[in-house]
Amino acid sequence: DLGKIDNDEKLWQELAKSSNLPILILERLAKDEDYVVRKNIAKNSITPISILKQLVGDRSFSVRSTAAANPNISRSLMQKILLCKDSSASAGLAENPNTPTKILKQLAVDKAKYVRQKVAQHPYTPAKILVRLAKDENE
Repeated sequence: DLGKIDNDEKLWQELAKSSNLPILILERLAKDEDYVVRKNIAKNSITPISILKQLVGDRSFSVRSTAAANPNISRSLMQKILLCKDSSASAGLAENPNTPTKILKQLAVDKAKYVRQKVAQHPYTPAKILVRLAKDENE
């Protein structure tokens, strides 16, 4: 019964984690009403940049952050995220293992404390930035 499948949120949430999904299914799930489904698509390593670009603008802060943290996002999309000044997406960038030092430096002065904390936790944050963050008056 397809009606039962359509209403099975847990099934869609798990399916969104699959590394064998065709692009059409990824696109459909990226628009799902359930934010957990969209978040799992944002986290999925096979999600193409076109869908990640859509998800960094999602209505859910959790989905935006997760999409920005996906290692597959492009540098140009990283720059667009910085320009939007969306702290949720910026926090995801600060967690992204591929975020370049230049962007980490910009995130280190973000107005949101939790973004700066994520920069401090990033494994590739240069010592110079860490020293500045250690002196952050807005701990």
